[in-house]
Amino acid sequence: MFADPQIEARGMVTHWQHPFKNNLPLVASPLRLSATPVRTPGQGGLPPPLLGEHTDEVLRGVLNYSDAKLAELKSSQAI
Repeated sequence: MFADPQIEARGMVTHWQHPFKNNLPLVASPLRLSATPVRTPGQGGLPPPLLGEHTDEVLRGVLNYSDAKLAELKSSQAI
């Protein structure tokens, strides 16, 4: 996919720092919006998260789960 002529012509390959691979190449979003540009490395963008990286934040922030509930889910291997 990185060698696709359209990907190359539009400059859609971005390189990210990631815990598993430095300089990780990814294909950027094809959307080009002037008022809301896609974030890239160096423009506040973040690389893809690791599996489960934000689980606690989401369960606490969105579902208002307590530490006890998170501990219960972890001990039962639900998360």
